[in-house]
Amino acid sequence: LRPRLQAIAGAIVGEPTEMQPCLAQKGLVILRLDAHGRTAHAARAHLGDNAIARMARAIGAVERLAFDRIDPYLGRATATVTTIEGGTAKNVVPDRCTAVVDIRVVPAYAPAEIVEIVRAAIADAAVEVIVHSDRLVPVSTDAGSRIARAVAAAHPGGVPFGSPTASDWVFLADVPTVKMGPGPSERSHTPDERIELWKVEHAARVYEATARAFFGV
Repeated sequence: LRPRLQAIAGAIVGEPTEMQPCLAQKGLVILRLDAHGRTAHAARAHLGDNAIARMARAIGAVERLAFDRIDPYLGRATATVTTIEGGTAKNVVPDRCTAVVDIRVVPAYAPAEIVEIVRAAIADAAVEVIVHSDRLVPVSTDAGSRIARAVAAAHPGGVPFGSPTASDWVFLADVPTVKMGPGPSERSHTPDERIELWKVEHAARVYEATARAFFGV
């Protein structure tokens, strides 16, 4: 519908936040690291090039990364190695090793910039960096924006915060947006996921009050 709508002045994404106003959300960049070596008998390891050893150096460099730009709501970006695979036999120097890095990005960094930071950090290990996913961009909204002020007026007890979880807000990156909805985020994707009826009714009242404050009616 976006191409058929007029310019959007503000939005609310109804993710569960216990109706607290979320003004920033981390993005997600997933990288695949590929190390290529040369096989040899383990008894003559000096004739090979150990891809796992290359990857170990790269992983150490990733773990030492220190992203220095701090978001007031989200803190620092983080990089975590989540999977690793390599080797084919107990007595063979491995010629390949693959690892996956999960990077939670704050709005101060563009995803492409994060990728280049990782590439530079592991350059000495000679490991290839492949972008598996970078579509979940980090987003934030200024507390002084019209939509944030409308939320504050409608729900004066709300405490602005930043969220580590992604949502449909990524599709509204160019729109001032507040993520706010009934229910706790921790219950999402769990066996007993639910929202109590009274919380839905309360959310409806807050949404109505927000719309009135936003449009001045």
